Amino acid sequence: MKVLSTHIVGLDHIDMNAAKERGIKVGYLGDLFGNIDYYEKTVGIVGLGSIGLAIAERMRAFKVEKVCYTSRTKKAKAAAKVGAEYASFDKLLKQFDVIIITCLLNPST
Repeated sequence: MKVLSTHIVGLDHIDMNAAKERGIKVGYLGDLFGNIDYYEKTVGIVGLGSIGLAIAERMRAFKVEKVCYTSRTKKAKAAAKVGAEYASFDKLLKQFDVIIITCLLNPST
């Protein structure tokens, strides 16, 4: 992991010491989103609800190589609209350049 971004106020939900030790940049989505070169990168999205779907749609403008998603259920119809493919969570973590998490944080996720 190279970048960790959040869209909510505050960073108290992030272990800043651990991020610093690992050389991970931490910031707000708006600050970091435009500073990453997505060209020909593989992008994995965790959660393909309305936010994940909107992000997947916007990724096309960055000319990414591939967009995949993982979710509790396969969402073939929504994914087809944005050219995304389903992949397991493990595959996203191991094989993708950028991982974007758009799901709720709760015990099941």
